[in-house]
Amino acid sequence: MFGIMKGKLLKVINPILFIIMLIQLISGLGQRYAGQDVFIFFRRVHVFNSRLVIIFWIFHLYLNWAWIKGWIMTNLIKPRPGKQ
Repeated sequence: MFGIMKGKLLKVINPILFIIMLIQLISGLGQRYAGQDVFIFFRRVHVFNSRLVIIFWIFHLYLNWAWIKGWIMTNLIKPRPGKQ
């Protein structure tokens, strides 16, 4: 049951995370090329949005933890030769 709910949640969380990452990128790069007033606006957006990125990233990791754990176990933690 939770697996179906996880899939539906990921279909919502992933696009939102993508959009807030784009906003973070645009506001970060925009600070470099903007005038003073626009710089202040971009800075405020960037700082506020950074908190959203962290929250959604943690939630994304939580929902994908089974996949991440499985990938680590199969690809990074390999049994030593002769120790099976």
